Amino acid sequence: MARTYLQLVNDVLVRLRESQVTTVTQTPYSTLIGALVNDAKREVEDAWQWSQLLDYLTFNCIVGITSYETNTMLTRYAAPPLSASAGAGERARLWLDPIEQVPLLFNTTATYETRLKYEPTLYDWVTKVQLQNQPQQRPPSVWQLSQSTFYAQAGMWNKAVQLWAAPDGTYTMQLYIVNPQDDLVNDTDVMKIPTAPVLQRAYLYALYERGEELGEAITLTAEKVENTQADAITQDQAQQMLHTSLIIPYGSKY
Repeated sequence: MARTYLQLVNDVLVRLRESQVTTVTQTPYSTLIGALVNDAKREVEDAWQWSQLLDYLTFNCIVGITSYETNTMLTRYAAPPLSASAGAGERARLWLDPIEQVPLLFNTTATYETRLKYEPTLYDWVTKVQLQNQPQQRPPSVWQLSQSTFYAQAGMWNKAVQLWAAPDGTYTMQLYIVNPQDDLVNDTDVMKIPTAPVLQRAYLYALYERGEELGEAITLTAEKVENTQADAITQDQAQQMLHTSLIIPYGSKY
């Protein structure tokens, strides 16, 4: 069951044999635990492409234009179907097909969807094909990421989506991403990812901060943290593999 920020903080306080609070910022110590919960949440979010964080960015193709900046998608085209935020955050990253381990880009125009084939080369293969074959225009079928020419931001936001062939019309594209949740702030904020690995990691951080239960006890706690996170990842991975058959094959339409 999803837990609120306040519930997570109280869950950690109970494990520390501390009194529970009615608001996260009630005491300096509960405020500290709240910060540790957010630290743990970020660590667990970055450890795996959790199903609960699956999101997408949309952008519209322009006839003849083959390059689309991901930074522009972040600020202008972000579509947050799974969150209340106004788009993707700077910690967002590409979501990968769990079987092929490649990112996913779909043409979602009109009444059909087409999956574009990702070209995972280290050089600008799409750019090379563009130069060799211009001015071919048809529905794009291949794509890759290349270095942005004028953005220098961190993560995926300094990349550009390169399409081939050059679009012959206006198409709506969806780029699937892992979109981590913002830090929890309000007592009632609900965490999206599984509770157990975050709770155990926040508890471990609190033990480190207090300097208690060192030695064998802290080692066992650290092992429990890693085992709990590994188990949660395994379960989510199995769920994603189960639904992989629903991913549209390259070039198919419906």
